[in-house]
Amino acid sequence: MGWVASLAASPSLPTIYATVRSTPMIVSLKSPLSPLEEQIKGNVTLIVIDSCDLFIFPNATFTHYIRNFGIFYILDPVAAVGEAHHTLRPGGTAALTMWNINGALDLIHRVQRHLRPEAALWWPQEAEWNRGWTLRDVLVAGGFKEEAVRMIEEEEWTGPEDEEGLMNSFSEDYWEDANKATVSGGEREKWKNAVRECLSEGEKESGGVRMVAWIAVATKAPD
Repeated sequence: MGWVASLAASPSLPTIYATVRSTPMIVSLKSPLSPLEEQIKGNVTLIVIDSCDLFIFPNATFTHYIRNFGIFYILDPVAAVGEAHHTLRPGGTAALTMWNINGALDLIHRVQRHLRPEAALWWPQEAEWNRGWTLRDVLVAGGFKEEAVRMIEEEEWTGPEDEEGLMNSFSEDYWEDANKATVSGGEREKWKNAVRECLSEGEKESGGVRMVAWIAVATKAPD
């Protein structure tokens, strides 16, 4: 919410284009907004479009390009970065994020090993994306100069801040694929009990999991 607060406090609001291939994602973006988000929604245009082909936007259109923990879902990430590069103005900034340490996924893997050691571990993305140089290499392959790409690490413990809430959050539908790949019939109560048994002391005390993000900030070279 920090960026929303900053935008709302600004004397002039930027024009934002939110693009995604998935229509349901666009629908979710139209769900009830916070008061701060309501202040900027008039400046936001939602568009269903392939990130690998932003044909509706001319070259050098934008000052900023932001992709938050989504680059690994794209079939051709280099092509998507190439589109970001050519639609950015010279001197414009691209910011992309990816996990370095994903405590949520680590907990899910502990639960899987606890319940069924021989089960294939569930991955929502290729493991290579957890390495910072993968994100950097994709940015360079997409057109940014290597010396213009800066990699930053940020860490936080995130979650509902109590043990019971954390256990419940890791028993929700989002993790259903991992559950079904591990427990016959995806039995929810068996999975939930295993989550409880697999929480580390740090996770119990904080009510969260340790997450360390890679933040790649790339500047497009001036003409």
